[in-house]
Amino acid sequence: MKNKFNTALYFIIVLGFIATAFSLYGTYTSVSKTHTLLTENIQIRQEKRGHLISMYNAARERSLTLLEMLDIEDAFELDDHDQILSSHATNFINARQAIMKLELSTQEEAQLTHLFTLTSANGVRQRKVADLLIDEQVTPAKQLLFSKTLPAQAELIKEMDNIIAQQTSALKKSLNMLNNNLLSSLQGLAYSSFAFFLLSIFTVFTLISRASRREAKILKENLDKEKLISKNMTHHATHDLLTSLWNRRYFEETLLQLKQQTKSHHTQHVLLYIDLDQFKIVNDTAGHDAGDDLIKEIANLLETCVRNTDTLARLGGDEFGVLLPNCSLKDGLTISENMRSKLDGFQFVWHEARFHIGSSIGVAILNHDSINENILSLADIACYNAKESGRNCVHVYEKDDHQVLKREVDMQTISTINKALESQRIHLYAQPISPIDTTSELRQYHEVLTRLADEEGNLISPDIFISAAERYGIMPKLDNYIISQTFNWLVKQSDKNIKLSINLSGASLSSTEFIKNFYTHFSHFELAHNVCFEITETTALRNFSDTIAFFKSLKKSGFNIALDDFGSGLASFEYLKNLPIDIVKIDGAFVKHIESSDIDVTMIKAIVEVSQKMGLQTVAEYVENEHILSILKTLHVDYAQGYVIAKPFPLSQLE
Repeated sequence: MKNKFNTALYFIIVLGFIATAFSLYGTYTSVSKTHTLLTENIQIRQEKRGHLISMYNAARERSLTLLEMLDIEDAFELDDHDQILSSHATNFINARQAIMKLELSTQEEAQLTHLFTLTSANGVRQRKVADLLIDEQVTPAKQLLFSKTLPAQAELIKEMDNIIAQQTSALKKSLNMLNNNLLSSLQGLAYSSFAFFLLSIFTVFTLISRASRREAKILKENLDKEKLISKNMTHHATHDLLTSLWNRRYFEETLLQLKQQTKSHHTQHVLLYIDLDQFKIVNDTAGHDAGDDLIKEIANLLETCVRNTDTLARLGGDEFGVLLPNCSLKDGLTISENMRSKLDGFQFVWHEARFHIGSSIGVAILNHDSINENILSLADIACYNAKESGRNCVHVYEKDDHQVLKREVDMQTISTINKALESQRIHLYAQPISPIDTTSELRQYHEVLTRLADEEGNLISPDIFISAAERYGIMPKLDNYIISQTFNWLVKQSDKNIKLSINLSGASLSSTEFIKNFYTHFSHFELAHNVCFEITETTALRNFSDTIAFFKSLKKSGFNIALDDFGSGLASFEYLKNLPIDIVKIDGAFVKHIESSDIDVTMIKAIVEVSQKMGLQTVAEYVENEHILSILKTLHVDYAQGYVIAKPFPLSQLE
């Protein structure tokens, strides 16, 4: 009887074990299927959310790019921003296509369809704004941007915020469902098998609990990582990577907000434009690592000078900007003078070297009277005038300031030069340089002169655009263009004996990039013996060692060299014997008054005698009448150049 009971008991135990095993297997299968479905659901929702965030960022960047384009005048830079605008549109479309490939609910399809309808409509408006800006129709572009495009974009972004929030909420619900399902399954497993396999159930429960926690931990880590990436992207979009200050984009956005506030509330604000005076010296002598450290130290110092409500940003390179909201000019000057004083007293130490930096600060007022002005540009002009006034000072922008007006004219001229270079409105002229003794074997040649035409075709005096180009560092670009155009013209001529003389500026000789470009593209010119380069005496003496090295390289390549405006510098004869030149062009100041000045006659006679001893040819400039020409002939000057010989004419007529 006992054996039967034991057998029955064993049988019941075996059945119980089998039942428990089946129960465990069934529970495990259900948990696995549920876990797989929920995990796939979570992955899909994560993908949807990621694509939506990409669409959100692309939409936001398009708006910011359009705002940037409002203040850009340069056609090439506008074109670059237009391409950036198109790339954001491409990113949006790619994200949209990716999300449409995923499994969507009816509600999601409806929301996305509505979103894409808004996007398509506003995309047309954004394209219209960009086209207007490229066509230089700024006013219609602004009206369309602020009246329709930006409000529509705001509605679009709001709609995307709602969809992203829904996806985030759905993701959290899926996680909760996963946890709830696992817990529910584990409870059922515990109830069904507790009487027989308490320890086994406890072990299974522990394993599954650990798996659940691990999955939840992984999901949480993924969400935290995604939040961190999003936070970093937001930070990088608005902050300077080197200093962690606000960047130029955020600065200009804040300035735009202050403009809107000024327009609606008639408030007054102050903008400071700070440029370090001696940053280039640190970069050139100590290297870029030292320059980066200097910028970071300056940023830390400037942060101690601003208020909590102020916006301090690095605008680029060694330039910083400060927005002082709700600030009077008096308080703004106090803050800017405090900054200037601290920067003046600051010493940058790099290894054993010490550098005094200093700064020039431009101040511009943003109020109801200046709301339509480019305030950042005005502060930049004031900063430039501070540098022109001797550096290490503060300058306030004033409309009637002579320096301000001159700077504005220069900036307009620079813009005209750049546009002329782009559209090839730089015209080459030629003026003959003729032998004075017509019986000599000397051959006539021509100096290449430059004329610039504005968009209406009016010629601008070289005295205006050359001086502006030298002050603002675009002479190397202009010289490169002139050399390239002249060489191209020479190659096309059937007469291979035409000789031309081209002027080189001091700015170009001081430019490492220009010298490198010259050696790369021009030093092996096939008609080098037909080209003479003119360099002024003052330029040669200012960069004497570099000039000699460059002259020797030119001579080695077959070019001739003329020393222009000879006699205008100091110790001219002392340096003349050391310069590897072919021609001496006598400064026109001596030539113009030769009829009435015995001193000028004596000076020219001395120059000619020294030049002849050295085997150099001489050219007299500014020869305006026959009497001057006859005097020069008695002094044995080789060549004459001036209106008595011929006025400049287009180079194309020399063909």
